[in-house]
Amino acid sequence: MTESQTVKSKRAQVSDRLQKKYPDREWADDEALFGQINDDYDEYENTLKEKTAAEERLGGMFSQYPQSARFITDMANGVNPWVAMVEELGMDGITDIFENPEYKEELARAQEEHMKRLTKSHELEEEYSKNLDESLNVMKGAQEELGLSDEQIDSAVDLLMEIANDAIVGKFSRNSLELALKALNHDADIESARAEGRVGGLNEKIEAKLRKSRSGDGVPALAGSHNAPSRQRGNESIFDLADQA
Repeated sequence: MTESQTVKSKRAQVSDRLQKKYPDREWADDEALFGQINDDYDEYENTLKEKTAAEERLGGMFSQYPQSARFITDMANGVNPWVAMVEELGMDGITDIFENPEYKEELARAQEEHMKRLTKSHELEEEYSKNLDESLNVMKGAQEELGLSDEQIDSAVDLLMEIANDAIVGKFSRNSLELALKALNHDADIESARAEGRVGGLNEKIEAKLRKSRSGDGVPALAGSHNAPSRQRGNESIFDLADQA
């Protein structure tokens, strides 16, 4: 060992090892370091327990159905499991299973569940096809009415699909929540903008009336009975002017 080489302490070695696993973490003292080691050990023990339990269940299945070990091994090696089943049991053996009175009720129940699942699958496919046709008509109408391009429609649908897929797995992003809130408040925002526009227009009319009442129309009055000055109104309030506006 050369003089330039130094031997790291066990603490430093453990710290380096954890740093590679958790590059964004730091352990300022032994309490934090050993806390992380303890958490990792708990995770390792839980994983080991789950693995052991799975192996025990698999071993029990192999003991009860020895042929299943062959099927799983064949599938792991890329062999067609149905071909492996025939190789293991033969066609007669498979037929014997279906005709065995011991399995009659279980097989009948399994067939019933299969048919229910198949029927449900067909119903979902039909409903999906029907809804998709209606949705395409809605998208086409919106595109024509709003003057949207194909790319804009595709982007909108992609966003909806992303939100739907996230919702299925219980995921709600900040962006999705903000979009939903904007959609919920859309009508109220539009009505508020309209109200502000009406008030703004009314204010402009009132200001114009006030300017006109102060300056007159700029034309001198002519003498004569038909040009007698009109009776002056009393002072008008802003509310009177608003009614006239």
